[in-house]
Amino acid sequence: MKRTVNASRQAGATGTLGAVDDLARQAIEVLWRNARGTWTRPSPRLYPHQWSWDAGFVAMGWAQLDPLRGVTELWSLFRGQWSTGMVPQIVFDLNVARGAYEPGPNTWGTVRHAPAGSATSGICQPPIHAIALGRVREAAVERDDGTLAEVDDAIVDLYPRLVAWHRWLRTARDPDHTGLVTILHPWESGLDNSPRWDQPLESVDPGDDGSDLPRPDLTYVADPDERPSDDEYRKYRHLVDCLIAVDYDQGRALAHHPFRVADVWFSAILAAADDVLADLAEVAGRPERADGHRADAEHTRAALDGCWDAEHGRCLDIDRITGKSIPTDTIAGFAPPGGRHVHRPHGDPGRAAVVAVVRRVPRPALGPAPEHGGRRPVVRGQGLLAGPAVAADDVAAVVVAGACRPRPQRRPAPGRGGRPAAHHRLHRVRRRHLRRGARLRRPVLDRRSGARLAGPRGLTPAGGPGWWPLVGVRRWARPDPGWR
Repeated sequence: MKRTVNASRQAGATGTLGAVDDLARQAIEVLWRNARGTWTRPSPRLYPHQWSWDAGFVAMGWAQLDPLRGVTELWSLFRGQWSTGMVPQIVFDLNVARGAYEPGPNTWGTVRHAPAGSATSGICQPPIHAIALGRVREAAVERDDGTLAEVDDAIVDLYPRLVAWHRWLRTARDPDHTGLVTILHPWESGLDNSPRWDQPLESVDPGDDGSDLPRPDLTYVADPDERPSDDEYRKYRHLVDCLIAVDYDQGRALAHHPFRVADVWFSAILAAADDVLADLAEVAGRPERADGHRADAEHTRAALDGCWDAEHGRCLDIDRITGKSIPTDTIAGFAPPGGRHVHRPHGDPGRAAVVAVVRRVPRPALGPAPEHGGRRPVVRGQGLLAGPAVAADDVAAVVVAGACRPRPQRRPAPGRGGRPAAHHRLHRVRRRHLRRGARLRRPVLDRRSGARLAGPRGLTPAGGPGWWPLVGVRRWARPDPGWR
């Protein structure tokens, strides 16, 4: 069915969303409403800063409208990268009112670590960024307006930052080279309140100093039961305080921190990202490094195979403190065998279990997700990501599994992105323009039909949901088949 939506834009910019279906229209509107110039907030009030994990998915969404805007999203995030290589979980918007989000920039104690002029948290999130950049390039390949050349130039500059990021994960968070990344906080997993963390959090004792934690998040929801309880939040804040106490020394944290989990979900994403990084190495003119990235991915996949539990039919996280596996029924355990590369044979019953569960997830995966393994409901009130009624971690796992599937891409010729030095001199100023976050003053066009979807870049009024609807942009942001 044809739908034409007139979307008013701030600063007088107007545009028309042409013949796209309702889901695509909603996804595009979410992007515009939450755009903050060079980056995008996950939601206007509850999450008003830039989150690392979210930024990767947001970049994939923007890429379907304008690949260069997807590149800008990633550049904006990497402005907060630490000198160690870590990409922080949050890059704070210092224009947001103090106390609007907690723990805010003054709580984390990262002044000595964050780059000058930025404020960040002190933990990380899954390394979806190489995958996102690969998807941005994939969108650029399908255009014939010179966008691919500019995206390839950006890859030349972003590639070393991605290498440093992956190296930090494989050294600081896996010093024994096990192939599995250890997380130090549930927030690092990208699935903050998943039942996976109930068992390791039981041993975390935050004490009781009698003070009340600031909870601005409770003012942004109609039902406080949709948010973590005060007891859970005290544990989360205690883990942050423990990291501040060691000044984010990763060695000391891995030895004494009260929450240490080898996360198979996080590690599987890193393996998939290493594969994409190998492809990006060739685009960046560093083909000699591609084999090393692929070897890293294989190392992690072998470690994930070692975490496969036949009884539960999935990979299980490992509590690094007790040395025991954590038996929980969430689809996150299916990410390693059900994702892009883990080499379980087709006749393996574990693979069959993965396929059976994934097929039960509705398409599009935006409605109610299946219960955790179909065995036991895990509900704490209406806690976020905690029970089968909400089960956003199940949706997230399927989304990431789809994001990590290989896609054909045009291979560049050997050399620096397969392009002559004169080309790079020509675009050097443009790359600086992107890094500094200047607006891209071109209309947003539908990548298949060329139809104008929106006007030049501009900010839109605050409001709108988070980034989850953006997963629909790629599949549904296209004209109606009968439209002419």
